[in-house]
Formats: sequence, structure tokens, C-alpha cells
Amino acid sequence: MQLPPEIDLRAAEVDDIFELSPMQEGMLFHVLYEPSAGMYFQQIAAPIKGIDVEAFDQAWQILVDRQPVLRTSFHWKDLAEPVQVVHRKVTFTVEHLDWENMPPLEQKHRLAEFMQQDRERGFDLEKPPLLRVTLIKTSPENFYFVRSHHHILMDGWSGSILFRQLFKIYNTLRHRRAHGLPDSKPYRSYIDWLKRQDLTAAETYWRSHLEGFAAPTPLPEDHSGHRSLVRGGDQFDHRYVYLTEEVTSALDDLVRTHRLTHNTLLQGAWAILLGRYSGQDQVCFGTVVSGRPADLEGVEEIVGLFMNTLPVRLQVGEDQKLIPWLQKLMMQQIEMRSFEYSPLVKVQGWSEVKRGQPLFESIVVFENFTSEKSGGDKSGGEDDKSSALPLVSKERTNYPLGLVSAPGTRMFLRAIYDRTRFHPDAIGRILDHLRALLESIAAQPDQALGDFSMLTAPERELLTENRGSDVAASEAGLCAHQLFELQA
Repeated sequence: MQLPPEIDLRAAEVDDIFELSPMQEGMLFHVLYEPSAGMYFQQIAAPIKGIDVEAFDQAWQILVDRQPVLRTSFHWKDLAEPVQVVHRKVTFTVEHLDWENMPPLEQKHRLAEFMQQDRERGFDLEKPPLLRVTLIKTSPENFYFVRSHHHILMDGWSGSILFRQLFKIYNTLRHRRAHGLPDSKPYRSYIDWLKRQDLTAAETYWRSHLEGFAAPTPLPEDHSGHRSLVRGGDQFDHRYVYLTEEVTSALDDLVRTHRLTHNTLLQGAWAILLGRYSGQDQVCFGTVVSGRPADLEGVEEIVGLFMNTLPVRLQVGEDQKLIPWLQKLMMQQIEMRSFEYSPLVKVQGWSEVKRGQPLFESIVVFENFTSEKSGGDKSGGEDDKSSALPLVSKERTNYPLGLVSAPGTRMFLRAIYDRTRFHPDAIGRILDHLRALLESIAAQPDQALGDFSMLTAPERELLTENRGSDVAASEAGLCAHQLFELQA
């Protein structure tokens, strides 16, 4: 393997050098292609109370020392193929700010400004660590915790592993005990596993799965190229809606009763919505898979980038009953697991979509893992006061529209969208329609796909006023352009 010229191996500063995974290569390509866009920069901010600052700082350095991924840099200049370099020693410093004498409202404004500046600062992929942590004091007992990292390092599952280990180390430091954590298995073991996989079998599977699909599914209310939509700030933004506890509980019961998964349900709902918006009976969108192979020993605790984005192609026939259709989708997901290692760029080449066109432009992510975003288990013990519940989460990818959800007492739907392609109001309508569709599914899951309503309460009221309640009820499953057609 050709080595990066700027790395001096004779100085014994390097632990390992190896290839990138296909997902890492894709991320690197997009970062180099659009370096000023802040692509794959991930950032969270959360309140922390009652933290032991000295132990917190020490815990981060210990974590960096024991996790090869946090000591990794990426190199591509003058190389035939890009490589990642694991450095033997990386000094990690938690940055500290003191806003204790600042009024609470000003603190919130300053936090937003700080996070924007932090995103603009970005990362130099050739210089580790590709991770920053800032602790901002807001009162004698309260802090803001801001963590930023480049997505090329790790996925959300890995973030959960790191936070569990961090707070384990933190609490043992406070009590002057050894943390007792086993040695971390390196990400290199996954790269070696990838080399052993059969791309011929993957090609056969994907060609069959995508046969006959020749153009990306159009997105609703898409204003491609209208950069005038953006009025300062980040190109990407996000928006949330929440389902009620009652609807969430009903959907949980549906999934449990029919032995489905929440991910299957979310993908199915999004497919129905895309079908209605586009007027097409088959749709394609992306799904994010964990990518952690069951036959790689210890894979559940390896920190790195395993996730992959792959296409979901579905027929959305109005007469199909929901439950059997979702069960078929879940079987499709199970079959796809054997080929989760497939590089998306090759999958695209195996499809009938023309070169230069995307295979899909929307992705669906169901975060079915314990995450620092969700205040998951930090293995901190009963005296751990540092509950890092999310305040702000910022990220962007190379897809114009992403839909994210996660388990909880109230299911949320989060859209991450390109502001050059979508107006915020359009994203609000899309989320409202998806929520209404899930509410309709929760109420009467035995219906056919074409019978579920996506109309919100105000839209129903408007129809009732204009056409009469009997007609409104019969039109409840129609798209906006179909309702317009009937009205005209």
C-alpha cells in the first residue's frame, strides 16, 4: 500500500494504515467535491448538571487513548487510493467557556452563535482528532456540553458505545477505581472483513431487485436550483413533528401484534406518501442500515463507520392490504441484510437509472439504538448527575431530504432538508401529511393502501366547507393535485 508522504513512519508515531470503507470513500468524495458545504459535520449540544470537570476532561483523554477511531486521520494527496492512519498518541483537550455571569436569554443566543461558528470551523481530515468537545459553564452547577465530530469517523451506534464508555470511565475516575473496560477491537477488523465479501453475489441480488426501475422518484414540492430559497445560515435545516402518546402506543401494538419492526412501518408509510405525491405505483428511496455483520466477532462494540445507505424499491398498489404488504417489505429487508456491505456507487451502476442521475433523493433513518441523543444508558450508576439529554442536533448529508425517527413514548418525525430545494412550509406540509397517514394507519390498520388518509384536520375542514362532508370523506385518501382536479 502506498503511504502518505507527510506521515513519518520512522518516528514511530503511527499504529496502523489501511484502506477506507466504501461509505468512507463516498463521504470523502463529497467533502472534497464541495469543501465549503460542511458536509457530514455532526454536532449535538446538551445540558449537563453537576459535572466533575477535572474527571470529565480526563475521561475524554482516556477514551481517545483506548479508541483507535478517535486517533484517526485521512489522507489522499499524491496517493493512488485514500488511506486512514491511526496515530499512536493524540492529545485531546476539552475546550472550556465561562458564561456564568451572562443572562439566560443571552446564553441561549450565544450558544446558537457558538454552534454556527463551530460548524464553520469544520475539520481538517488530515489532522486528528476529528472530534471536538466544549464545556460551557452557565451557573455553578450547570453546563452546556457541545460535541462535534466528522461523520467519516463513526456512525450513531458507535456514538452510543462511546458515551457509555465515557461515563463509565468518568464515574470510576470520580471514585478512584479502574474502569475495567476490555480492550477495544479496531475498526481495521471490519475493513479486513469487507475484503472477503463476494461482490458477484451482491451484483446478482441488486440487478434483480432494481430491474425495471429507470428514474428516481420525484420529491414533493421540490424547487431544484432555486437558491433564492436560502436567506443566510446553513444550507441544510431540520424540522420536527410529534405523534401523540395514544397514536404511538397504537403503532407499537400494531408492530408487536404482526411481528413487524418500527423501521418497516416507517418505510412503508413513506413509500405510500411518495407514491401519492408522485402519482407512481413504484417508488425508490434510501434506507440507512447498520452494516454490522453478524459473523464479525465483537462487532457490537467496535467503534467506526459501519452504516451504509442502500435503495428500497417498492410497488405501492392502492388495492394491496397494509399488513401483508408490510410483512413482504420486512422479508425484503431481511434478504437485503446479506448484502448490506454493497457499495452504493456499485449498486447505482447495477441499476437501470441513467448515469449522472441519482438512484434516490430521499432517505429514511430509524435510529433503533441507544443514543446519546436519546439520553440512553451511560452506565454511570445512580449518582451520575450528568444526564446529557439533547438540546440541539445539527448534521447534513448529500441527500436533499432525510426522514429520521426513533422509538419513544411519543414517536417523532424529523426532516433534514436542503433549503435550496425546499421551502420550510413545504417540509411542514410533508411532515403533517406523514403524521396524518400514520394516525390513519394506527386507527384502521386492516385497510388497503389507497384507503388511508393523509389529510390534516384543517384540510378536512376545508374540504367539508367546499364540497360537503360526504364528499370530503370519500376524498380523504387523495393527493393535493387530485383534489385540485376534482375541484376544478
